[in-house]
Amino acid sequence: MTVGISSDDDGTPVQGSDFKNTSAVARLSSEVREDLSLTLETRYADSKARSFPEDSGGPRLAVLDGLEQRDQTQFTFGATLGYDISESTQLNIQAGYAGLDALVRNPGIAPGVRDGVPISFTDATIKRKNLTINAVTTLSDTLHATAGVDYQDENGDSVGSVEFFPGFSLPQDFRLNRDIFGAFAEVRFDATPDLGFTASVRHDNPSSAGSETTSRIGVQYLVQGARLFASWGQAFKLPSFFALGNALVGNPNLRPETSDNWEVGAAYGDRAFSMTLSAFRNDYEDLIDFDSATFTMVNRDDVEIRGIELATDLTVSDSLSLAAHATHTDIDVKNATENLLQRPDWRGGISARWQATPDIRLNLDWLYVGESFDSSVPTGEIILGSYNRVDVSGSWSPTDPLTVWLALDNLFDEDYQEAVGFPGVGVRARIGFRYTL
Repeated sequence: MTVGISSDDDGTPVQGSDFKNTSAVARLSSEVREDLSLTLETRYADSKARSFPEDSGGPRLAVLDGLEQRDQTQFTFGATLGYDISESTQLNIQAGYAGLDALVRNPGIAPGVRDGVPISFTDATIKRKNLTINAVTTLSDTLHATAGVDYQDENGDSVGSVEFFPGFSLPQDFRLNRDIFGAFAEVRFDATPDLGFTASVRHDNPSSAGSETTSRIGVQYLVQGARLFASWGQAFKLPSFFALGNALVGNPNLRPETSDNWEVGAAYGDRAFSMTLSAFRNDYEDLIDFDSATFTMVNRDDVEIRGIELATDLTVSDSLSLAAHATHTDIDVKNATENLLQRPDWRGGISARWQATPDIRLNLDWLYVGESFDSSVPTGEIILGSYNRVDVSGSWSPTDPLTVWLALDNLFDEDYQEAVGFPGVGVRARIGFRYTL
């Protein structure tokens, strides 16, 4: 059995911003008998946060000094049962529950380039129950299959109001319920030791929208120490209850999001060095997004996202390892005047990990984030500049159950914005410890 308790207090890393969180987690795994296993997991978290509202321009640009207050309580529970029907087939049953209570008080945003945002209050409760049953079987030495069904029941209730001007508020309550039935199957076929194929299909039947069938196929080929791979797949996503019913930005007319996704690449690796290079393209229909001009959630009719990714790992010695990654993304939003926000064109970095002694570990991380579009009420849409950030951290384990860690964020005090008017954290020291029972 594993039990963990944590408490975080971020202080005030940025003017007007603070976050406190207390959480507890427990996990129990048991081999009931040789062919039967059971795992139970539960988590509870309570958090309190204050900050300038999104799109307000933050501490640098906001006209009003009122802070948004957000109090949340989350509880999750899950149980997984595994049963070996035979040497080649296993039955898995997973059931879960998740509950969220969120209380949000938004002080409003004064008008700027865009219209202002009224004061609002929301008290929401969301409950989700799910059940998944699947069977995993080995049909032959080269053919493996998985098939199953799942069910999800979601309920959301919210009591809220929007104050359009002093003394005049309108209620913004909502109650949403939906069931989602799904069925899925996947096969893996190893044609030769070097050539493999995968194929899967899934059917979703939500009560709130029409049914949808999606599929995915993939292939990989090993040649001269390298792995070549390619895949194509479809995806289907329902709008969240927040996107549908939030008092300020919710849009009850949102349609489900669908996409076609392609990826092709190559990977090479041994014990000392590995590298993966891939290219991707995602074509979205009815992408669910926030529209800053209308301050509401919308569907983007046609969005194309394509890019390339590179990741490498190098083991210099038994105690020192290096890693690097880089991603370039190009986004084309058709038939729209707004761009997708806070999605940088380039993102990459280098990391070093040094096991100085058996008890001491040191880490160095450099991150580069390129330009991105963003928007706020005071400014309208603008381009956020690129930035570099360096973080260092270390940990010391004087005994097996105890680990003490120290981190220095933004070592060189880089001045940057993660959102319009919201400066990134300056040089900050953090310390903590972890004790495992």
